Amino acid sequence: MEPMLLEDCDGSKFPLCFNNVFTYCIKSGICVDKNDTMAIFIYIMMLEAGFVTPDYSNPQEESTCNVHSSFHYQRFLHLTRALPKNWKQNNVYNFTFILAPFTQHQCSITAIVIADDFVVNCKVKGISNSTFCMLIDPSMYVVQSGCLLSLNIYQNLKTLSVTFKNIISNSVKTLILDHYSLRSSSLQGLPPEILFNIFNYCDRNTINCIKRTCRYFEKMCTKQAS
Repeated sequence: MEPMLLEDCDGSKFPLCFNNVFTYCIKSGICVDKNDTMAIFIYIMMLEAGFVTPDYSNPQEESTCNVHSSFHYQRFLHLTRALPKNWKQNNVYNFTFILAPFTQHQCSITAIVIADDFVVNCKVKGISNSTFCMLIDPSMYVVQSGCLLSLNIYQNLKTLSVTFKNIISNSVKTLILDHYSLRSSSLQGLPPEILFNIFNYCDRNTINCIKRTCRYFEKMCTKQAS
């Protein structure tokens, strides 16, 4: 099966999104270093979570994607054929995304290079307590400089993808959907009665770990224990 997402890059073949965005950089004469690559990965992973850029519009998609906030592969590939304007300025990277159809809640991502680390901040407009942050060490994922389309300069991309989505993209998506009492495609989106059944099979250590993930699970696990 052809790799589709960033996390599918296993060292044997690039996903098409990879080829799209790095081919764009090469044709545009953009010199990409290790930090630029991390910023591009962030752009790709936000698109994988169902986000789009604010200027994206495709009327034909109405008939092919019933739920706009879900992952749409053709839309995803289209958006990886270029990078947003002014995405990079003096080691500061800025991206703006929306989760359609909730266009009023723009997600602003700012990534700053501090020493050898990559600090990522995400803020959602119009929702309180909506700031997310994570620290990335680029050398864990881009091991050397070289041809962008060379497989041997990348590693641990699945780890990067899972970590970023847990901390940033999926958390932001869940926050927006929760704001409108909508369920997301996640453990948190399951009905309470199913969650209670799942928790019955978990040991105490697992329950404690689940409780620490968010306030909703903290309440659910407390009810389960009482």
